[in-house]
Amino acid sequence: MATNLVYIIKANNINQIESKIMYSIFYKQPKRAQTYWLLHVNIVDEPDTYSYEVNQIIPGTLIRIDFHLGFKIEPRINLYFKEVLKDMVANGEIKLSSSFKTLKTHHFPPDFLFVNLDRVMSQDYKLPAWETLIMGLHAFTRLLSINDVKALGLDTSSVIDEKVPISVELPLNRKIRRVG
Repeated sequence: MATNLVYIIKANNINQIESKIMYSIFYKQPKRAQTYWLLHVNIVDEPDTYSYEVNQIIPGTLIRIDFHLGFKIEPRINLYFKEVLKDMVANGEIKLSSSFKTLKTHHFPPDFLFVNLDRVMSQDYKLPAWETLIMGLHAFTRLLSINDVKALGLDTSSVIDEKVPISVELPLNRKIRRVG
């Protein structure tokens, strides 16, 4: 799919990966990449905090970057990510090159694709009226709010939007019967 796939995650725990990301990589349309990046943005109470941490979960293959930004710092994650990549290359932690031989020989930079995941409710489930109302309100507020791509200052030319279903385990009242 791309040499580098980048996901914005909300999980605060370094040892957790959200199920929607696993669904996107393995189940929806399996996505192959040389390196998977997980970016987490942590807005902190100190107004001028501007730092990051790198955790190579699987060295060179699955890398998590935690940005710690003060509430006065504009979240321009696209620019900050490029800065982190330059630091990692300078420190010898990663090598950035295209996965395509022809592009490698001409020293073209590798491609990065941001995957913006949006959870949607599948029509397969019949929820109680109260939960249907809550999901409707959630959908309405999503229409009014700013999306993650704009909020984090990502380059829209390198972002794909993907819908991931919210799965609810509700038993069926009846089992369908096979005839013939």
